[in-house]
Amino acid sequence: MILVGTIIIWVRINPSIAPGTYQSTWADRRKSFLAIWPSAILIVLMLGMLYTGVVTPTEVAAIGAFAAAMLVLLMRQLKWNTALSALIATVRTTAMIFAILIGAMIFGYYVTITQVPQKLIAYVIALNLNRYVVVIIIIIGYYIISMVMDELPCVILTLPFTYPLILEMGFDPIWFGVMTMMMVIQGLIFPPVGMVAFVVSAITKVELVTVYRGTAVLLVAVILTTALLLIFPQLATWLPSIMG
Repeated sequence: MILVGTIIIWVRINPSIAPGTYQSTWADRRKSFLAIWPSAILIVLMLGMLYTGVVTPTEVAAIGAFAAAMLVLLMRQLKWNTALSALIATVRTTAMIFAILIGAMIFGYYVTITQVPQKLIAYVIALNLNRYVVVIIIIIGYYIISMVMDELPCVILTLPFTYPLILEMGFDPIWFGVMTMMMVIQGLIFPPVGMVAFVVSAITKVELVTVYRGTAVLLVAVILTTALLLIFPQLATWLPSIMG
């Protein structure tokens, strides 16, 4: 909501940054819905199964993938070359994830043997710092690290140190997970590095300075959101709390 509000205010201040919009008729909307209704029904069913607790997140992912494949077959839109390309992309992504996980397991074993987390916790406690000072330092650290590292290895390599420390400080682990992902995503998108900004610039052929200028404005909204989550942790845990 804060991001949407920022964009609305930004456009009101400078209307020239917003492209013209097409005013669609109800006939156009009905025609568009007829083209996407199978996907819409699939999304509603998967979310309904997840929120009601009928299946776990892992199970709903498998069911959703299978149902999507069946929909494509029934609609006769699945082609061999498309299926082969999807399979190859899936194998590559899976191999990359497993390579990262294997490395993380080896690293985790090393961390366990050396007892680095325990020593880190003891050191931080000895400093007698306010727990919010500690979490702010961790948040800033995640932002800096995520500028030069992809989100998955960043989280996997840092959690053995930060997670036990957060628990020792008495913070909610779900809240910390939300905060961690927010900071990691910020580092990937916003200046001064923002690897995703480079990708967007290359694909859209928009100058990198222009991409940075746009993301810098939204960074203000994200920082405000982070501050609100820090002050009111229940904002981050409200949605998981209603999922039973």
